[in-house]
Amino acid sequence: MVHIKFIIGNAGTGKTYTTLKSIESMMRNDKSMKVSCLAFTHSAVNNMKSMISKFNENQLKFYTIHKFFQLPIPFKLIPMNHKVKDKMNVNLIVIDEFSLIPLDIMRYMIDCFDSIIYNLEIIFIGDILQLPPIVPETDKIFNYSFFNSKKNKNKWEIIRQSPFCLEIGYYLSNTIYCDEVYQKSDKLILTHNYRSESNVMKILNDVFDEEYIPLTDSNFLYSPESKDYVIISSEYSILSNTLIKSNNYSINGYPTKIGRVKDNKCILNETIDSNFLNGDIVFITNIISENEIEITNELNEKLTISSDKVLPYNYITVHKAQGRGYDNVVLILDSLFEITMLYTGITRARKNIKFIILKFDKNIENNLKKIIHQFKILKKIIYS
Repeated sequence: MVHIKFIIGNAGTGKTYTTLKSIESMMRNDKSMKVSCLAFTHSAVNNMKSMISKFNENQLKFYTIHKFFQLPIPFKLIPMNHKVKDKMNVNLIVIDEFSLIPLDIMRYMIDCFDSIIYNLEIIFIGDILQLPPIVPETDKIFNYSFFNSKKNKNKWEIIRQSPFCLEIGYYLSNTIYCDEVYQKSDKLILTHNYRSESNVMKILNDVFDEEYIPLTDSNFLYSPESKDYVIISSEYSILSNTLIKSNNYSINGYPTKIGRVKDNKCILNETIDSNFLNGDIVFITNIISENEIEITNELNEKLTISSDKVLPYNYITVHKAQGRGYDNVVLILDSLFEITMLYTGITRARKNIKFIILKFDKNIENNLKKIIHQFKILKKIIYS
């Protein structure tokens, strides 16, 4: 029997932290317990690792989803091999940031879980208000009809009739709670207080309480103070123009897709293989030519690639920023921004956020009015 549970809450509530602290406590009390923690990106996996102070690798293992299921890139359906089946022989699998997972891969994982005959707990953690993955429209939106709709008769929509026990609805607010006791009547009990260290909720409240979005003068981007901020925008062209004018621009620096930078810390702009995934943090360790660089990932693995495959760490699109957190954020707004994109951008900030519009026009004005109205609705959802 596979029990699938969801922990769903808005950014900064401590969903992952709380879950892992509970699991850490359970493993101390039960040395035979085995857990696997999965996420779609290396950065999300490393984020989970950082929350566990000390762990026994025989009890707790961390993988990207591609590595755990040994998935090819680009993804295609493959038979599950014995190595994957061995890795699934655990008590609990935690899957973080599930909103980042394309639906075809989500379907594949559920299919693999469907083959399990022993008791296995699956916990999906995420925020359904975040941006969906950039995949075809028909395959990008996660919703619960995927698990329990009775309208259609296909395999994915009648899972209630298969060996799954599905529980949905841990909608979390500013503070969430966790007990050392994991299972009681098939439910995850959340009772001990673990407050998030993030100030995301305060930032959201500050924006929600206004009738307008407070703007900062665009000259801030070119001031010395801006070097302490991560610049987020909707598209590369805006980032490129901003980078060239900023103090972080360096004609002799490291080449990236949107211009040369002083810092060698970058983010991959596309998936290369299972060790170098789209959105992973890498470091430029050697400039081979004008268009070719050597990079090293956080596992100290090296690779030679084209320089247009990396973006500066502190100049990033809102899609690439998803799943990450930064102390200070500048959000450059344009007519492409809508409620989900703006919510995702705002919730990347832990302490401070500034909103900048480079060129104000009627489309942006109308869009912001619509967003402010949607914020009021969103606030009711988040704080209900």
